[in-house]
Amino acid sequence: MEVARSCAVALDAVEPRLRENSVQGQLLEAVNAAEILQRQLHPEPSTFPFAEQVRQALANAGGLNSAQRRRVRDAVKFTEVPLEQRLRQPAEGVGAELSRWLFREGEAADWAFCTATVRNVLSHGFAPRHTVHTNPAALIALTEYTRLVIVLRLMVESGLPSGADLIARIQTDGQLRHVQRQRPEKLPQHR
Repeated sequence: MEVARSCAVALDAVEPRLRENSVQGQLLEAVNAAEILQRQLHPEPSTFPFAEQVRQALANAGGLNSAQRRRVRDAVKFTEVPLEQRLRQPAEGVGAELSRWLFREGEAADWAFCTATVRNVLSHGFAPRHTVHTNPAALIALTEYTRLVIVLRLMVESGLPSGADLIARIQTDGQLRHVQRQRPEKLPQHR
């Protein structure tokens, strides 16, 4: 119950229900929930080296007062841990064996890279590095994988044992097995 209360957004995003959102909207909902889950389960960095470099460069360049430099530093701090890394952490947080069951070698990084890129294209209008955001089958697969990562991470966080025991339980759930076997045609490779 504690996990359900503290991770309500993530739980709501994976709760089975009829969804009225478009495929793109469902992906955005799932990725945002995964990002929130990561922030809730993983501590933020205690230092922000790049943000401090930016603050120092602005101080040396002059032209901005201390409040303006702090504002820029705080904005940069927010992006110090990129979305791609925020997606990988919950996927890796389920344990090595379960992560290997879900993703083949290297696929977790490819999934995180592609999902983060597609979310940024859809949310912010950034120029795409690939055309996955126009492929409905790929969007559905990315959405379902993101939801599955959330479900598995919530299960582990709730105290279920990771590894072979959890894989054995999951094997009895046809929907989870189906998602695990889905493979988007070809995800762009992580760079």
